[in-house]
Amino acid sequence: MRRRSLGILVLAALFFIGACGGGGTGQSAVSGPPKAGGSVTFGMRADFLSLDTLRINNDSDNSAGNGIYDPLIARVGSKGELGPWLADSWDFSTDLKTFTLRLHQGVKFQDGTPFNADAVVFNIQRHMDPRNQSLSLADAILVESVSAPDESTAVVKLKSPWIDFPQTLVTGLGFMASPAAVKQYGADYGRHPVGTGPFVFKEWVPGDHVTATKNKSYWKQGLPYLESVTWRPIPDQDAKYASLKAGQIDVLQVATADQVVKAEKDSKLKVWKYEGNGGTFVMFNTRTPPFDDVNARLAVSYATNRKEIVQQIGKDKYPVATGPFPSGSDWATKVDEPNFDADKARQALQAYGKPLKFQFNIVSDPITRQYGQVLQAQWKKLGIEAELVQMDQATLIQSALGHKFQVQIFQYGDWFDADRGFFNAFISKGSIVNYSLYSNPAVDAALVKGRTTSDMAVRKQAYAVLQQEVAKDAPYVWLNYNTSYAISDLKVQNLNTIYSSITKPVQVWASQ
Repeated sequence: MRRRSLGILVLAALFFIGACGGGGTGQSAVSGPPKAGGSVTFGMRADFLSLDTLRINNDSDNSAGNGIYDPLIARVGSKGELGPWLADSWDFSTDLKTFTLRLHQGVKFQDGTPFNADAVVFNIQRHMDPRNQSLSLADAILVESVSAPDESTAVVKLKSPWIDFPQTLVTGLGFMASPAAVKQYGADYGRHPVGTGPFVFKEWVPGDHVTATKNKSYWKQGLPYLESVTWRPIPDQDAKYASLKAGQIDVLQVATADQVVKAEKDSKLKVWKYEGNGGTFVMFNTRTPPFDDVNARLAVSYATNRKEIVQQIGKDKYPVATGPFPSGSDWATKVDEPNFDADKARQALQAYGKPLKFQFNIVSDPITRQYGQVLQAQWKKLGIEAELVQMDQATLIQSALGHKFQVQIFQYGDWFDADRGFFNAFISKGSIVNYSLYSNPAVDAALVKGRTTSDMAVRKQAYAVLQQEVAKDAPYVWLNYNTSYAISDLKVQNLNTIYSSITKPVQVWASQ
């Protein structure tokens, strides 16, 4: 099955798709033809642990990664469809277990060494080696082998059929690092990153900024436009907005709803958005009391007023969520989800038969605290007692990985394909990110069927089963679907569609 297309990530032919609502001026996304020169500074929400492709994971890492590295496959269009980048094309064998990449020829790493199939083998094998502790190991561990029959062809053999494997090559596993640089710097490579990307790493001042300069030998002619780009971590949202207003940064990445509302009234700012399919949700530990009882889970779900949450916290900037898939999704099936219903919540509490009390883990930032407080108040109206337990994001993730929680708030980014979004989240065996320890044989069978066929009708039927079963079992309480927002000053042009709050600076230019 050959896939050819046009290049978390956008290519030159589609550089004019960036969604933007102007501030007070209502300006469009693009102002005139692209201009070369200038610089842009991005305000990020987290500092970088490393710029090694083994460690790239969150939206901050990926945004910087998109400057220094190129992926094998890119996202294009308004729905994040896959298209070529370092790989011109790719195809699957009929059993969906052998994946062949046809690589773009003549590309060089920023250190002058050639990008070729041997480099692809080197990079993927780095992720496959458990000793390297790659953050993409969950994907890489499903690779049986990778080989280079010639310099422009890489062949990946999978341990089992996997229709969605190309999604893994958009970031992390697909970012190509220079084998020569990795060997030269060894354990310190993360502070000396070398890719094929549009910008060459210049400096990293921990806690302050990472800067990269224009790759004057970039293989995509005419790109990039900017002379330099800087990524500056500013975890505090208020401080980040103040930095934007003071001209210390040009783009506030991952804006809150409050900031979006404020910026829309400011004629000196522009709001950029991408309506994605990720979401914010509450998850239960289904193996720990009281939520090993489905009636307890249903009681909380029916007691949750999603519309009120979106209005109070999201300022109506995010869609209400009632299940795994937004209503406009290709995968959505009409299912009777346990939406807000006070009477049904009381019935579920009666069926549970005991007072419902639990600890509710949340991140200690202001927005997540607000989620926790609103939910706590909603549940209390129906006699459900939740004790808020605040922690930093790293601790929250560790509590999820260790299943050391009763109830926890969480988010997931845009998944683009149902397999990518929900296989590891819901499969009962072999996944480290089935945080809720959810187990349902019908869901397991549906997930495997959806992964191991290319027949879209069969896949949609499989994910309809997933939706029906998850609605009955209620391992999650869906709150809202994500809309990614960024805010910039007026000089920033053509900020790309912000998949999963990730930016790609290759097509951005400065008008001033």
